[in-house]
Amino acid sequence: MPLTREAFAASGKNTYFDHNATAPIASFIKEAIPKLVEEWGNAGSIHFNGRGPKAILRESRQKLSGFLGCHPLELVFTSGGSESNNYALSGMVDWCLKNNRNHFLISSLEHPSIIKTCEYLATKGIDIDYIPVDRGGAIDLTYIKNKISKKTGLVSVMLANNETGSIFPVKEICSIAHENGAYMHCDGVQALG
Repeated sequence: MPLTREAFAASGKNTYFDHNATAPIASFIKEAIPKLVEEWGNAGSIHFNGRGPKAILRESRQKLSGFLGCHPLELVFTSGGSESNNYALSGMVDWCLKNNRNHFLISSLEHPSIIKTCEYLATKGIDIDYIPVDRGGAIDLTYIKNKISKKTGLVSVMLANNETGSIFPVKEICSIAHENGAYMHCDGVQALG
């Protein structure tokens, strides 16, 4: 049967193709919500009401760090990916300017939270170059190799694009960045899970 509107309508099934933007809540999360509503204290408090949330936070750190392959204390929780991206890039500025590494290489397909932050950082003395992609959404590794220099402080390329679904060769890009003394930032929000 061809993939047409009529074919999908005839199947009687709802087909959803926008999981990169948002997805249904996973069943294990739905099951955890009642417990989270009951454990309403501040996880940073030392009093009784903070103990339950602190235990939940500790358990969450353990599970997530195991999934990501990092130490639990390396995780920083924020309100979301955009805030995290802003912190990551903005947090590099002082070091980059102090160490004469005020050049950032950024994928041209980055999430708006990266693009907008870079536009702001350009007003603070950071030189931004946008890494082009081809018509198929593949990143131009040759461009990175030719543009990166000892002045490059940061390379930022997302793992998976939220609009095209393209998956980028982050390990290879990270190697290029590190060989040149640059830090690597990778927005992995769209790829997690």
